[in-house]
Amino acid sequence: NIESKIAQYLTNRKAGIGGDGVIIFSKINQKTIKIYVINKDGTYPEMCINGLFSATAFTKNIYGFVDGLIYYNKMPFTYLYHKESGLFKMEFPLPSLDPKKFINTKKNTFLNQKIKSPFGILSLYFVSVGNPHTIMFCDNAETMNIEPLGKAIENDKIFINKTNVEFVTVKNDTTLYARFWERGVERQKAVALELLLYHTLHPT
Repeated sequence: NIESKIAQYLTNRKAGIGGDGVIIFSKINQKTIKIYVINKDGTYPEMCINGLFSATAFTKNIYGFVDGLIYYNKMPFTYLYHKESGLFKMEFPLPSLDPKKFINTKKNTFLNQKIKSPFGILSLYFVSVGNPHTIMFCDNAETMNIEPLGKAIENDKIFINKTNVEFVTVKNDTTLYARFWERGVERQKAVALELLLYHTLHPT
């Protein structure tokens, strides 16, 4: 559609402005806004936490909102600005290990599951906060070339609408090193879900 084509043009770092995606924004009233995000490749993610926070900052700077409601794909999120810290507080969906909405499986969890790839058998873990994240624990996330593996996992046919991918190395009991391959965007610099999954699997 035309929106997707415009987003792909705008995010092109050579022909357009450059970026990871485009936020479509509309103001409903003095306390409510509605947004959705289009990725760099023209696809529409189910959830974009960075997009939500960007929208709250935008509404504060443009309209002066310090609290209110954001709708993302019909899901409501309340937010509150803390003047003392200069930060926003927002409630997000509880993380889920249930993969059935995102993966072609009948299993209730998708933890340490093996899939075939052009690079051999991969052991993967899945967690969701409204959109799919697949995590691969490895020995050398810091130095490995994540692009071919990221593309292969993102586009594997087991995923209903592709997946985000995190490559994680456990340094010690308190430190993880992670690199992030974002669905529809490619390499990214930060994500917190692998920390969540690690502590879910290792609660002590």
